[in-house]
Amino acid sequence: MGESKTCNFFVAVITDKFLARTKEYLGHCFNAEKENKPMYAVVKNGVNWDDFKPFSWRNIYFFDTEKEYDIAWKEIKKDIKFYKLVQTYGP
Repeated sequence: MGESKTCNFFVAVITDKFLARTKEYLGHCFNAEKENKPMYAVVKNGVNWDDFKPFSWRNIYFFDTEKEYDIAWKEIKKDIKFYKLVQTYGP
């Protein structure tokens, strides 16, 4: 897997479907961490996501309902704006 050029952050939506491709997605997570991208995890409650816990997640959101999933994305968007602001004008 090569360097990711399309985004300056990484979001993993961890569900049963995601876990079916664990090996592939672990590679994406390793690349994002290596590239020092802010990493966010959106995890379906009840899913065994132990393989992904060791990564440097900036924030982790858990959801059961579509509403909670939407709230997680709103929070991520807000945090990314803040992160970009600090990167631009920070100390």
